[in-house]
Amino acid sequence: MADNVPLLITRPALHIGEAVDHAGFGKHQIYMFLACSFCWLVSSIALESVTWLIEHLQLNSTFFLSSSERGLLAMGTPIGILFGSPIFGIMSDIYGRSKPILICLYFTTILFLLNLVASSFEALFLFRVLIGLFCGGLEMIPNNLFIETTPTSWRNHLRPLMHIAWNLGSVLCIGFASAVTPGDYHSFNILCVLPGLLACVLTTYWFLFNESPHFLHVVGKTQEAEETIKGMAERNNVSLPEDMRLIDLGFQNEEEYDMKTRLKELFHPDLRLATLLLAFMFAFITSSYYLSFVYFADYLHLTESSKTVHIVYTAIPAGRFVGALVTSAVLNDYGALRLMELSGLFCGACALCLLATTNVTFLWIDHFLMFLFFEVSYCSLYSYAPELYPTSIRGTAIGILAAIGDSSDIVFSFLGSVLAERYPASPVIAAGAMMTFVSFCSLILAFTHGETTGSHLPETVTTESRSNRVSIRV
Repeated sequence: MADNVPLLITRPALHIGEAVDHAGFGKHQIYMFLACSFCWLVSSIALESVTWLIEHLQLNSTFFLSSSERGLLAMGTPIGILFGSPIFGIMSDIYGRSKPILICLYFTTILFLLNLVASSFEALFLFRVLIGLFCGGLEMIPNNLFIETTPTSWRNHLRPLMHIAWNLGSVLCIGFASAVTPGDYHSFNILCVLPGLLACVLTTYWFLFNESPHFLHVVGKTQEAEETIKGMAERNNVSLPEDMRLIDLGFQNEEEYDMKTRLKELFHPDLRLATLLLAFMFAFITSSYYLSFVYFADYLHLTESSKTVHIVYTAIPAGRFVGALVTSAVLNDYGALRLMELSGLFCGACALCLLATTNVTFLWIDHFLMFLFFEVSYCSLYSYAPELYPTSIRGTAIGILAAIGDSSDIVFSFLGSVLAERYPASPVIAAGAMMTFVSFCSLILAFTHGETTGSHLPETVTTESRSNRVSIRV
């Protein structure tokens, strides 16, 4: 009888997370990290460049922008992101991670080129909204793709380092703006589009042939997922059992597991509270970050010399850079929720300390620490949320949460600017209060859902128990 047993049942059945871990860490993850970081670099330049674009437009005789037009142009990109994040998040759950990334990357680059032929405010505003639409996907999907192709023990070391690429984009925007003649917005746009063109050339082949094995598995393409993992192992010089197979999820396929089912899972009883708390956290971390910039722009420029403002400004990218490194070093040991608890409280304290002195050295140190803790919170949030939500709705969930964060940024930045005219210190006080609330939300999540660090990524709510989370507090 034993001779009649099919050989298939002797193949070791692995959870998709276990299979990714068995494929090891090596060239595949390094290439994926670089490709996804390129996407963040392009997205950062697309978002940060609008400030310097407006500055050059003001010095160009072709454009005469009113204060309301300048405000609208600055709001164009966030408005686009507000719609782009959920749209491309849903697309990534239906069509995969790689294809939407390429769509967003190519159209962001093309729209930058079209900026060169814009001859009116209306055309510029339209292009900025469309750039934001595609940046909404370019921010979020590479983050999900990277964690889905990286072993559990490595993903929280490398993923925060992607934020360095974002900071590099901010620095490049400053360099591009300084390198061109004041008012020459055409040359500025040309410089901004170069990283996008380079990213298209270097990453197209990679994204075309490297889909997420988690996505392939959850939509029923188990054989393709197995082949992808074997390709990862081969690239990393790791040997896998030739007869390796993945656990069959049983009912998942593109017809049965439609978008309606995914949206139901987003509001599954096990995720309702977490979704509500994360919505507040995305909103308040993003808003407090930009409210601090309102304080910096409106308050310091009025009370301090130009030289002091420029000196203090260097503390912002420096703090963000160190914050990404710190998160990378300690995230696996302490967990994302504990880091958000601590960084939220420290960030709130630093925000209030800004009101205590005008000493240049103190202001630099305080801004450095505040944006360091901002970055720790931001890195931790973008590590925790994708690990909490299952693969089936990861793109949809993060896309909706990112849109909530972006919409609150639009509202609070506007309110902060209005309040700053009467109460100059109000934006930074509000930022400190919001970060303190983020710390409180993290504490609640720690008791209700626990840490995700060290656990395999869930596939669906209906097939994965939420009780298998590893609580670092225990």
